[in-house]
Amino acid sequence: MDPLEEAVSAALGATDITRLGVAVSGGSDSVALLTILHRITDAHSISLSAVTVDHGLRSGSAREAESVKDLCKTCGINPVSYTHLRAHETG
Repeated sequence: MDPLEEAVSAALGATDITRLGVAVSGGSDSVALLTILHRITDAHSISLSAVTVDHGLRSGSAREAESVKDLCKTCGINPVSYTHLRAHETG
C-alpha cells in the first residue's frame, strides 16, 4: 500500500461507517480517490457508491460522466448513482 492509500485506510478504520459515497468528476484527482477507495473499502466492510453529474456547462461533460460510469462498472461498484443534470448558465 502506498502512503496515501495507508492514510485513507487508517482514516476509514477510525470510523464506524458502513456506507460511503464519493463524488467523481472524471478528473484525475477524483478518479484516483475512487480507485483508492475501491481498493480499501472491502477491508473495512464499507459499501462504496459513486455519483457523477453531467452538468452540461462545457462540451465534453457528457463524455466525462459516461467515462466515470464505465469505470464504476469495471470496478464493480454497486449501486452506482449516475445523475444526469443540465445546469443553465446565468448572466
